[in-house]
Amino acid sequence: LTHYESAFYLSSDRYFDTSDIDLFGRMYPAFSEVTDYLDNNPDKPLLLVEYCHSMGNSPGDFKEYLDLTEKYPALCGGFVWEWCDHAVFKGYAENGKAMYWYGGDHGELQHDSNFCLDGLVYPDRTPHTGLLEYKNVHRPLRASYDIERQVLTIENLSKTVNGVKVIDHFSLVVGHNDKIAFVGGQELAKTTLFEILMGNLEPDEGTYKWGVTTKRSYFKKDNTELFDSDLNITEWLSGYSENKDVTYVRGFLGRMLFPGEDGVKKVRILSGGEKVRCQLSSMMISGANVLIFDEPTNHLDMESISALNDGMIKFPGVELIACRDHQVVQTTANRIIEFLPGGGYIDKVTDYDSYLEQDADARKRTVYVNTDTEDEN
Repeated sequence: LTHYESAFYLSSDRYFDTSDIDLFGRMYPAFSEVTDYLDNNPDKPLLLVEYCHSMGNSPGDFKEYLDLTEKYPALCGGFVWEWCDHAVFKGYAENGKAMYWYGGDHGELQHDSNFCLDGLVYPDRTPHTGLLEYKNVHRPLRASYDIERQVLTIENLSKTVNGVKVIDHFSLVVGHNDKIAFVGGQELAKTTLFEILMGNLEPDEGTYKWGVTTKRSYFKKDNTELFDSDLNITEWLSGYSENKDVTYVRGFLGRMLFPGEDGVKKVRILSGGEKVRCQLSSMMISGANVLIFDEPTNHLDMESISALNDGMIKFPGVELIACRDHQVVQTTANRIIEFLPGGGYIDKVTDYDSYLEQDADARKRTVYVNTDTEDEN
């Protein structure tokens, strides 16, 4: 193949015969030059004789040139000036650094130029730092991250409670399909984490960040403060709903097995089971896409637990779950995290039964039982 780079600059005032040239060659053309030429369906391909100079990063734009090469079949690129330094290794200086001679160092003054040490590798083929960037641009595998899909990022979170470290440098990235069960006997660690994520506690160290499109709803294990009110059930639940219509709100109460007349019941006098069902109603009516459950089956009978379990399985959003009911954890979670004594943790993408089967120590640390009693008091 024959190319002649200067043919690209021939004057339009005279006729030149370029029929013997197989392709046009160019060095460091502007992107607009490349696209203007190739968008017009030329009869000769375009060769980027040099698209990058390895002296530093001049003139740069590694990735942009490569993108053009991949876009246009008639563009051939990827050539760097140049691969290897033109120099001779002459040993080490007193400070221990390698010495390389070129041009005027041994009398060849016509080649005494800084363009002799401009390669991607040293004379002994040790890579310059420029080769790392060149390698990065030509990497065969690329991955992208959509920040809008980020649900929750936790980095190095730590918390000590009453002199005991319950969470120690905990990190987690939650995806849109995650339903995470926090298992094991470290109950305080789970509750502490949930309280931090809901803004009710400050961590000692570390950070967390919710995605901009998330809306959270939290089932608190200790609900005493929630029901320390003279509101009736309907009024209380309206506080969690954007739609304040009484009929709409009572519809949610009906789904949680509250008959119509119970809507005027004061929340202060509700039983344990009734308070739990009110909390679950508030989560349903909130429109949240992230649900956090801290022992939601406490005080529920078998029928209510089964209904809750079905709802958790069908929920299309993200769930963070602490629950002592084995069936709920097994059928809902697709990721298991266990806090350990001292604040450490184990994080596995698996279901609960598989987690226990794979780790004999986990079976010893964790004893969850299927609920076989009814408690709506």
